[in-house]
Amino acid sequence: MRLMTILFLALFFLTSSVKAQEESAVYKVADVIVDVASGNAAKARDQAFAEAQRHAFIMLLDRLGVPEKAAKASDDVVASFIQSIDVQREYASGLRYTGTFTVQFKPEAVRHFLAGRSINFVEARAKPVVVLPVLKSKDRLILWQETTPWHQAWLEVAKNAGLVPMIIPEGDLDDVTKITPEEALTGNPDKMRTMMQKYGADGVLVPVLEADLEDQAGKIAPKVEVHRFDENGLLQEPHHFNLPPISSPKGEAEILANGAKQVIGQAERAWRQSATAQAQMGPTVYLPVDVPVSSLAAWNKIRQKMKEASQVSGANIVTMTRGLIHAEIEFRGDIPSLKATLATKGLTLQQGASGGWEVYEGGTL
Repeated sequence: MRLMTILFLALFFLTSSVKAQEESAVYKVADVIVDVASGNAAKARDQAFAEAQRHAFIMLLDRLGVPEKAAKASDDVVASFIQSIDVQREYASGLRYTGTFTVQFKPEAVRHFLAGRSINFVEARAKPVVVLPVLKSKDRLILWQETTPWHQAWLEVAKNAGLVPMIIPEGDLDDVTKITPEEALTGNPDKMRTMMQKYGADGVLVPVLEADLEDQAGKIAPKVEVHRFDENGLLQEPHHFNLPPISSPKGEAEILANGAKQVIGQAERAWRQSATAQAQMGPTVYLPVDVPVSSLAAWNKIRQKMKEASQVSGANIVTMTRGLIHAEIEFRGDIPSLKATLATKGLTLQQGASGGWEVYEGGTL
């Protein structure tokens, strides 16, 4: 019993830590660029910090799906929301200061501010997606063979994703054997599901950049086509856009990074729409369930499947005894729809003889 208690506490604190990290990621805004000229370098730097806070707050509102006009706040109010502000890069010359900042906001402070104005917002994080950045150059497809500027842009930008966590595979030998550039481009469902399973993701993004990166004359504008695959490996409606012509090696990184940010922005807008639709299904419901398991590994497997269900936003241990987990499922909607959703993940939800609810793998207990 003492060991079970220790394991329970360890799981509790681990879950709390993961939630705190996810919350922190949503309210962290990176790559905030400001350029200020003032009477002297010190004054310009002070103004830059103030501008960075304002710009970061506007970027956070956009991430949460809040119109800027609906949440106007003074500089002093915005400053009260700031937990920390870090300088990523800075350059001072004479009376000019250029800086790139990362601003961490206090989640509770921002929530209180928005709730006090009856403003709806979305802060729930989506499940991770795998990103496979494909470069199409001179009829050649490149995904794993070498680190392209397009792949590098995604490595830099994806780590700052807020609502939709992005996983960029390293391209090890296992990745190379699991999916080819051609299979990523054509969207083989089995291959997509294989990549999701490997990285614990709930979808795949294949942003295809069509460009001749060796042509620095800037004659042809690069094209980006984005293929999005759902949790079943099925292609959703693709979208595409053009980037500005690349006229110099110096401007290449910025243009490609902005392209990656545009893809992430579209993914976050789609997630907000989905999350809003789920919220309209009704209030959050907490359902106590018993989960028969033979080990903690078995519980983790079932818990992961529950969390992958579209209606479920949480599945946490309440108490545990030998061979049985007493848990709580957090979801929206009704129980019949929850049963159907869990069934798609190979889980059965049924009422036991005592009237309580049970969850287990397969069709029979």
